[in-house]
Amino acid sequence: MSIRKLEPGKWQVRVSIKIDGVFRTKNKTCRTKAEAEEFERQWKSKEQSGSELGKQDITLPEYMREFIDLYKSGKSQRTLEIYEGSYKKINGEFYGRKLINIKRADIQQFMNDFGKKHAITTSKKLFQHLHQTITSAITDGIITRDVCAHIELTGTDPVAPEDKFLEYDEYMVLLNYLFSHADYSKLYMEVALFALQSGCRFSEISGVKIEDLNFKRCTVSINKQWMERRDEPAPSKGNGQADRIIALSRPYMDYLENLIEQRTKLLRANNIANSEGYLFLTSEGKHIKNDSCNGSLHKLCEELGIKRVNMHGMRHTHATLLIYRHRDPWYIAKRLGHQSIKQLDRTYGHVFAKMNAENDEYVMADFGNDLTGKNNGKVIQLQ
Repeated sequence: MSIRKLEPGKWQVRVSIKIDGVFRTKNKTCRTKAEAEEFERQWKSKEQSGSELGKQDITLPEYMREFIDLYKSGKSQRTLEIYEGSYKKINGEFYGRKLINIKRADIQQFMNDFGKKHAITTSKKLFQHLHQTITSAITDGIITRDVCAHIELTGTDPVAPEDKFLEYDEYMVLLNYLFSHADYSKLYMEVALFALQSGCRFSEISGVKIEDLNFKRCTVSINKQWMERRDEPAPSKGNGQADRIIALSRPYMDYLENLIEQRTKLLRANNIANSEGYLFLTSEGKHIKNDSCNGSLHKLCEELGIKRVNMHGMRHTHATLLIYRHRDPWYIAKRLGHQSIKQLDRTYGHVFAKMNAENDEYVMADFGNDLTGKNNGKVIQLQ
C-alpha cells in the first residue's frame, strides 16, 4: 500500500488486496492526504473482515439474481414466481447501477414511483424482497449501510372485499351472457365461465387437459397448474397440496363436450398438431394470458352494466355463492384447494360475518321447534 503526492490538491493512493486468491490493485486520486489514508484504511478493514471484495462492482440486479438463485431456489414454484416478478421490476429501475452506489434516497424515489400505480399490498411485497436483498449484501460485507431503513411506502388502497366478487344478480347477468354467447373464438369467456362453475384459480384452469374431465362422474381433476411467466406446467399450489377433484354440473359438462368439438375444429383448421391436450388454447395453440383475460372481462362487465371484476373475481364469486348457500366450510375449503378452514376464513371471513344474522334466525327457529315438537328436520346419526 502506498500514498504519494502528485501535485497541490492531489494525492494518489494504491492498495493491493487479495481477491479470490489473486492480488489486485485499487487506485484512487484524493484531494487530501487524510482522504487517501481513509481510503487505504477502509480497504484494509474490508480485507481483514472477510468481506466479498470481488463483488464491489456488482450491480443491484446482478446481486439480487444471485440472491434469489442461491437462497430462494428451494421455495415453492409460486413463491419463486413472485420473486421473479420483483426482480424484473428492480432490474428495470436499477439496471447497470452498482450496489455500493445505491443511496437511501434512490430506494425511496423508486418506491414512491411504484406506489403511484400499484396497491399498497403490492408495494409492501416488492419492498420486502428488495430489503431482503440489501440485508444479504450487508451480511456479505459488500455494503455497510441499510439503504432500505425507514423507507416510507405508498400505494393505492386495497380493493374492498365486497368489490372482489359479484353479487347474486350481477352473477346471474354475467352467467347467462357467458352461457349463451361464449364460444371457443372468445376464449376469455370460456375461461371465465369455467372459473364461475368450478372456483378454480386461473393457473389451474390453464393447466386443465381434456383427459382431466370425467364426463361420466361430472368431475374435473385439478392436478397441475400452468406457470405463465415460465411458460410451462408445474404441480398445483403448495407443490401438489392443492390437488383435488371438483364436481361440476351435468348441464355444464354437456356444454364442455360441445366446447371440445369447437376446440378440435379450430386447432385443426390452424394446423395445430401438438396441443398436448390442454382444454383452453388460443387459435395459435398458446395458453391465453391472464392480463388479456382481465382486460376483455373488464370491458364485458362495463358493457353489461355490472361491477368490474377480474378473472380471480370469478373464483371469489363462486366461493361467496357457496357460503351464501350454507355449504359446509370444510367442503368449500377443499373445493377451492385451501389447506385449512383457517385459510378460508382469512379470505372470506367478511362473508361469513354477513351470514351471522341469518344463521342466528335458523338456530333460534330450529331449537325453538325442538322444544315445541314441531321440528321435522332430519338429523344425521353418528356411528
